Order: sequence, then structure tokens, then C-alpha cells
Amino acid sequence: MARAVRELVYDVLPGTIEVVWKKQGSVGWGIGPKEFTEQFANLMPIKSRPCAT
Repeated sequence: MARAVRELVYDVLPGTIEVVWKKQGSVGWGIGPKEFTEQFANLMPIKSRPCAT
């Protein structure tokens, strides 16, 4: 799913800059490399967890 989101971002805005935060396990996309001021989207994939019943 994360790869599909990445493809969508680049399909819509091919000039997007991707910033990866390995320590946090997340990625952000924006119009420039500044961490938060130029970002328009972030993604932090997590492992699925069983639903509580």
C-alpha cells in the first residue's frame, strides 16, 4: 500500500521531493527538502494489528 501511495504522489506531482526519516520509519513528500515547512504529505506505515473485540 505504501508503494502505491508513493506512485500516486509522483503521478500527480512528478517534481515532488521525498524525505525519508529512517529513525521514525516515515517518509514525507513536498516541494523542497526542508523537513516540515515544505511538506504536504507524510506516511508512516505500521504493521497490522489484530482488531480488538
